[in-house]
Amino acid sequence: MMSKKKRKMVHQIAEPDNKQDEPEMQNSVQPNMSGVKRQHYTNRILPKRSMTASLWFFNAEKPKVEAEHPEHSFADVVKELNRRWAAADPETKLKYESIAEQDKERYDKEMAAYKTDQLALGQQQHEANTSEELVKVEKKKKSKKKKKRDHRMAEQDNKQYEPEIQNCMQSKNIIMTDVKRRHYIDPNMPKRPLSASFWFCNDERPKLEAEHPERSLVDILKEVSRRWAAADPETKLKYETLGAQDQERYDREMAAYKTDPLALDQKHEANTGEELVKVEVDE
Repeated sequence: MMSKKKRKMVHQIAEPDNKQDEPEMQNSVQPNMSGVKRQHYTNRILPKRSMTASLWFFNAEKPKVEAEHPEHSFADVVKELNRRWAAADPETKLKYESIAEQDKERYDKEMAAYKTDQLALGQQQHEANTSEELVKVEKKKKSKKKKKRDHRMAEQDNKQYEPEIQNCMQSKNIIMTDVKRRHYIDPNMPKRPLSASFWFCNDERPKLEAEHPERSLVDILKEVSRRWAAADPETKLKYETLGAQDQERYDREMAAYKTDPLALDQKHEANTGEELVKVEVDE
């Protein structure tokens, strides 16, 4: 990682090139740079920037200085190069200035060709994007037409088959909810079994509500959970037995339901009739 002093030296060397090439960089065709810092972007197609006479001199003299003074740091080497450039004779400076002029001519030619190519590429890209947008618009139109056609066909099917669906639902005694047709409740389906903790909760909850009427439902359920966790093995065995019996009842009724859903409903009606008879006899 470069130190602050080293970065400052490099910045001083590159600053003349930045001032020289900034207008051309501003006018050149660049990709969309929104949201991206300019100094972090590198266009690999962009021509290599031209170097000044001092940079050409530094490139030639730097290996010599490093060989003569291997103990010098990078900053010391740059200082020595600046001193040598300032003390160079006019012939030496003229030599590197001519090299810099040739490099500048090379850069101008390549940048002109680059701008031409980029303009042509940008026009092609614009035409391609325009054609893609037109295709997308056409697809959206077709999609909207297809949705309208499918919706119209679905409405026709609903009107055509609605009486048959209603008759089928009534014959099977299925209650449809108002939210979505696929979510329905079958009254003939057996009641799900309760676990041991639920049987325990059904017994303990009325006691807690009587003992602590000021408590909310959440507090009561927390207390029931605490009591269940602290219950002795005999108590848990009692409610686990009830849970196992309820599970057997559910398995038995579910097997009968899968065989004939309506038979279970008739059995329920018969049981209800027997209970009513028993009540009348008792009275």
